[in-house]
Amino acid sequence: MRLLSLVAAPTIWQFPSCYLLGWSLGLEQGEVDDGWHLPPLHRTEEEALKKTLEDLGAPSLDDSLPPCLQAGVRCGVFDGASSVIELELYSAELAGSISESIGHLTKLEKLDLMDNELTGSIPDSFHKLENLQE
Repeated sequence: MRLLSLVAAPTIWQFPSCYLLGWSLGLEQGEVDDGWHLPPLHRTEEEALKKTLEDLGAPSLDDSLPPCLQAGVRCGVFDGASSVIELELYSAELAGSISESIGHLTKLEKLDLMDNELTGSIPDSFHKLENLQE
């Protein structure tokens, strides 16, 4: 991750269970950060992430961490807001199904669900994942 210039004003971000005081980084559109400096996910995307992970049979999100710092989740910044860009759940012992909610993760570029015991079919909302890459 390359270092970016700091903006001189402190910023407070609100997450579901905590407030973080930090310095805004001059992140460019689509740039990825370590998670602590990202603005929060939009409520709709956070709920979609929780529902998607729940339906896959993944462990619940750790409320002490922002969603973008959860295991297997990677985020980027788009138009001043965070979005999930990767779900890497390779060999995570998942035994659920892919939720319709995954369609609300519209900036998702990478989805790795290999080596799990998933059931069901690919949901119709999958067509909304226009940024998904091979």
